Amino acid sequence: ELINLNALKYPHGTIAMLICPPNHYLEVEGSRWRVCVNGTWSGSFGRCKQLGT
Repeated sequence: ELINLNALKYPHGTIAMLICPPNHYLEVEGSRWRVCVNGTWSGSFGRCKQLGT
């Protein structure tokens, strides 16, 4: 399920996790996890890239 983290207000401490689809991997830049801190998301997500690219 795709979720736009900026579309809704999330409570402080909410954790979001990036899950890459099958045959994809998480690039080193960015993170798999983000935390809502007083209405603002920490850091940035990495990106999923297809294997072999």
